[in-house]
Amino acid sequence: MFETEEVIRSRTTLPFLKILSGAGHYLLLPVLTTAQRDALTAATGYIIYNSTTTQIENYNGSAWVATGKVYGDATFLPLAGGTMTGAIDFGSQVATNTFELYRALRREMALGRWHGTNATQVVSGSGATEITEDEAYAHTGATHASTAGRYYPTYFPSAANPNGINWGKKFFIAFSVIWRGVAITNLTIRLQITQATTIGNLTAHGLGMETNGANINLATYGTGGSQQLVSAATNLVDDQRAFILIEHDPASADRLYINGVLGASQSTAANIPSTDPAATYYMFCSVARSGGADIDDEGVRFGNFEWGHEF
Repeated sequence: MFETEEVIRSRTTLPFLKILSGAGHYLLLPVLTTAQRDALTAATGYIIYNSTTTQIENYNGSAWVATGKVYGDATFLPLAGGTMTGAIDFGSQVATNTFELYRALRREMALGRWHGTNATQVVSGSGATEITEDEAYAHTGATHASTAGRYYPTYFPSAANPNGINWGKKFFIAFSVIWRGVAITNLTIRLQITQATTIGNLTAHGLGMETNGANINLATYGTGGSQQLVSAATNLVDDQRAFILIEHDPASADRLYINGVLGASQSTAANIPSTDPAATYYMFCSVARSGGADIDDEGVRFGNFEWGHEF
């Protein structure tokens, strides 16, 4: 134990080092710039103070990593309390698939869920539906050219249209879909935000998912005046659930994610819904068989519905 200031050199072997408490006692680590640090032949366990980054760093065997930070600029919240200045930066994720969480935390977004028991049934041929609070099941029956669906009023309001959609704001819809049947070739499965109360393509401003056989597509209808499909290059698989997230961002693109992976994006301005028509919109889920021989029952189950819209 040294009672005075001493320099411990590399040739000195000590079982331990104790620094006394109180005024005037401190540990001065080797002070190096980043360039000087990188010139070392470092071994695991080396510790330095980096004067370039103002951080204590240690060598973990493959890289130098920071073990401390000088909080002299009030950018970070001290552990002992205090005032934090500056902004929380969510990075590029604010503009992509986590904007709804960011907005919800700031109380700038409303979140909601499907209330299936209030949904209206639309069927033709041998089509039929079943509905619960959380799920919608639509199936064609055994006769070809049958349809079945349910729609429910969806309000993402604006001042100009309190009962409809404000396409000038961001929103998202999330749901799961699972197909069960024999031949999906002639089936079209849709989940749409639409003005229509009949089963079919988007015929006015709208957004959703539509399959072409098994292939999943992002469906949009903007000022261009027709429905546009962008393939996600991913197929529904019999009896396997897929989780879908559709985002509307009027400033950049509409996007469709499948099981957390971006599958399709529509960035052409004329194909992105943008105006605010005075119309009521619905969340409409459906299945339709367009042809083929009369075969076994074909059905699709939608569930896990969630939505959120920016104020």
